[in-house]
Amino acid sequence: MFWGVMSIQAYGPLVEVQGKNTAESYIKTLKNYLLPEIEIAEGPVLFQQDNARIHKTPAVMSFLEKSKIQTFEWPPQSPDLSPIENIWNAMKMKLKRMKPRPRSHANMRNAMLKIWSELDDQLRLGLMQTFRSRLNKCVHAKGDLIKI
Repeated sequence: MFWGVMSIQAYGPLVEVQGKNTAESYIKTLKNYLLPEIEIAEGPVLFQQDNARIHKTPAVMSFLEKSKIQTFEWPPQSPDLSPIENIWNAMKMKLKRMKPRPRSHANMRNAMLKIWSELDDQLRLGLMQTFRSRLNKCVHAKGDLIKI
């Protein structure tokens, strides 16, 4: 499992999540990788995360509040609206096209890190620039499917 961060400005780090992902390990990831990205960001930051249980624990919510990381409510079961989910999908497609496909844990990790490092800036920019529009379409459709 991987955790990654991106903004309209850049791709941030891609981090392999070791072991079971818990609230404590997630907070550690946020401290080590998200906070440094926020510090160098130009302008205000609005952090978007999905509705995974660990993301909504009192410990994580308290950490985000104490760290002054602004988040917004995210509709359940809406990965198609999340720019990072589109990136994960693009990465999976690139992984499937690799010849030979990585089979060991180490080769898979290295392949994912290489794919992340080679991601196209235009993909990220396009996703980030249409993010607000996609959210507005979803609101107008009252949560129903939208055409992107």
